[in-house]
Amino acid sequence: WVESAKLRRAREEVEQKFQEKVRDLGNDQEKIKESGYSEHGYHSHLAETIAINRDIGDKRHPQCKNGGWPSDMPKASVIFCFHNENLVVLLRSIYSVLMRTPPELLA
Repeated sequence: WVESAKLRRAREEVEQKFQEKVRDLGNDQEKIKESGYSEHGYHSHLAETIAINRDIGDKRHPQCKNGGWPSDMPKASVIFCFHNENLVVLLRSIYSVLMRTPPELLA
């Protein structure tokens, strides 16, 4: 999978906004933490420090790693339901699906 230009621009925009937020809030970690909690209900600024395309390792069950399923598997659609979500968290989820799912399985 290769990152599209549109997705790359979105990632860069999120990273830039995070840097601007940090600059605006200064180095007061408690202030930064509270700002994240008030916006999203969790320490969203900490979540923004985690790479969008981070390596999470292979979490599959050992039997799943060996394959053995039919080659004509049906395609699947992925739906993300969200409300007032931090954009970087949403992008991380999208990246995870696109980077870890064989393209022939996505509808």
